[in-house]
Amino acid sequence: MKDENKRKQPDLKKARADKNIKVMATLYALLAAALYAVNIPLSKFPVEQIGSAMTASLLYLGAGFGMAVLELVKSKVVHAKPKEHLTKKELPYTVAMVVLDIAAPILLMAGIGMTSSANVSLLNNFEIVATSIIALTIYKERISKKLWAAIIMVTAASAVLSFEGAQAFKFNIGSLLVLGACVCWGFENNCTKMLSSKSSEEIVIIKGLFSGAGSFVVALILGEKIPPVWWWAAVMLLGFVSYGLSIDFYIMAQKYLGAAKTSAFYSVAPFFGVIFSFLLFSESPSWQFYAALVIMIAATAVMAADTLGSGSIMVKRIRSPRKKRKYMPLLLLADEQQSMIYRYLDRGTMYVMTNEKGDTVAQCVVAHDHGSKTAEIKSISVASEYQRRGYGKKLVGYIENVYRRSCDTLKVGTGDSPLTVPFYLSCGFVRAGVVKNFFTDNYDHPIYECGVQLKDMVYFEKKL
Repeated sequence: MKDENKRKQPDLKKARADKNIKVMATLYALLAAALYAVNIPLSKFPVEQIGSAMTASLLYLGAGFGMAVLELVKSKVVHAKPKEHLTKKELPYTVAMVVLDIAAPILLMAGIGMTSSANVSLLNNFEIVATSIIALTIYKERISKKLWAAIIMVTAASAVLSFEGAQAFKFNIGSLLVLGACVCWGFENNCTKMLSSKSSEEIVIIKGLFSGAGSFVVALILGEKIPPVWWWAAVMLLGFVSYGLSIDFYIMAQKYLGAAKTSAFYSVAPFFGVIFSFLLFSESPSWQFYAALVIMIAATAVMAADTLGSGSIMVKRIRSPRKKRKYMPLLLLADEQQSMIYRYLDRGTMYVMTNEKGDTVAQCVVAHDHGSKTAEIKSISVASEYQRRGYGKKLVGYIENVYRRSCDTLKVGTGDSPLTVPFYLSCGFVRAGVVKNFFTDNYDHPIYECGVQLKDMVYFEKKL
């Protein structure tokens, strides 16, 4: 019994560590929202005096220059662990992030000029929906039923908070432009998520400087004048706090929570904005604020439960060949010939998922040669009684996080079967090649799935 307890201790520590990371990521998302909300009441002054586009430009420039100075000071004072920098591989996402960040405000400002402010406020809440749909359909991000419920509640709360009467429901060309801006921000949020494993400070610097420069050009085209130096200093300082630090925390949250969930937590920003407006300018909240606040608190509770509730699921890593063989019944669900399993079992690393009861739910064996940038899933299976409950996708997501720091590609080979191919496609993998007659050449008996004999091995890949 003592030996068993000793074996469980590392797993419990790992589970606690994972939960602590999720708690910290949630706090990052909420802190990002709070810092951005500082901008809501304070930006009213520069918008009235120097224009909305020029204000947006200086806020972004403040974020970029401020973060660059902060990083320079940190490099001289603190000897921190080197961070992963952006490479050519991330260039498409980096360019898209900047272009979309410039395009969205342009569409928004054009929409504001063609429809009512009430209509703009209401439709602006579509950003979280756009972010989530794009994350699900294009980037294959897993969105649980709880998170969908929370997203609907957040959207409803935001709509209540921004509702200004019947004119909010008047739909026109201006409304389409506002929705276009939300879609741009939705794509931009997902592009940023694809970069979140890299240095968040570097992303903020690039985003701030280039988006700021683009917005500055837009401001000049719109006829807005270059403001006095003291306006530059004041707005850029606000930009460093409410944009720079906020975006930095937002990116760090995305790394562990994903685009959809981070966006959902971040959507509490308008509520922080109302609170700051009350504290700074004694602007009393309307009845809508209190009604929306109740919905938002409930949505935040659901999101927190969804984020931290998975802590009861534990994954342990097994390297010992002897211990791996104990899971042979589970391995045979994925590969029905033992001699083929032994080809990769000893050299691969096994990951075993257990639930809160301690029952073995699923297993995955991953092969990764030292120095290689590609890891390969050699086997993955879910116990029969736990299938079709999302455990397979959770385990794949766990594997992605484990190998993301050391690899840029995760691949898997499988039979061309209607049971396995849709699963990998739903996890975000894409077809990468075929090994002809793999199953007929390497197995001592025909392999059938869904009444179809498997002949070729189909390879799938996913960029990490």
